[in-house]
Amino acid sequence: MWEILPFIVVLLPFAAMPRIKLAGLNPQSIEFMERDIVDSSAEYTGNKIIPTVVDGNECGAYILVTLDGNDDDEIFQRAETLAEIGEEAGAFDTLVIEHPADKAAIWAARSAFLTVIEAETEHLDEMDVVVPVDKIAEFLGFIHDTGVENDVLIRSFGHAGDGNLHIYCCGNNIEREAFLEKSTRVMHAAYAKCNELGGQVSGEHGIGHAKKEYLRESVGDTAFSLMSSIKQAFDPKGILNPGKVCN
Repeated sequence: MWEILPFIVVLLPFAAMPRIKLAGLNPQSIEFMERDIVDSSAEYTGNKIIPTVVDGNECGAYILVTLDGNDDDEIFQRAETLAEIGEEAGAFDTLVIEHPADKAAIWAARSAFLTVIEAETEHLDEMDVVVPVDKIAEFLGFIHDTGVENDVLIRSFGHAGDGNLHIYCCGNNIEREAFLEKSTRVMHAAYAKCNELGGQVSGEHGIGHAKKEYLRESVGDTAFSLMSSIKQAFDPKGILNPGKVCN
């Protein structure tokens, strides 16, 4: 198995995502990460496997693609196709990670992202949204602009292959109540934008307490009522996980 790591310029080459999906490469995973979290991960863990300068160019963001195949020739051909897509999209370079130790280091750096964010952040509020893959760049640009408008630091990474994005509102040197007021404004705007782009207000992390109002806005009254009816059918006395989404 090879991991392919294209180095790309900020968010522009996210436009290549639909082409990667349609190219018949069947990637195991397609992850994205922004430069600031890569720098923080390297400083926190000492793991500097992800280079930050390629051919004299400062990297702004990265896409990490895991490829496999029936044999080396098939994997190599898929890697060549991916490199061509990346070059056309404006990637600085495509780095093939083949050695087992390097592959482990790449994924260790990726796995440390949330730990790093938590270690560097006094106040944290997170959202887990899904948008169409061809809208990832638009949504990320919007959420970063919204963070600036509300004086909230936005940090993000996620699964570019299915549009599942992990967005973190971060605040330091601010009172908790003041931070939550600002992050709530960011959340409202983000979930509205997600709906506008045809996405969903949650991906792999579920709804819970915080997203109840956003779920109804996202799926509509009919779908929400259907969920409640199914819950009622299986739990007529309301004793299973009471007081949560469908109550």
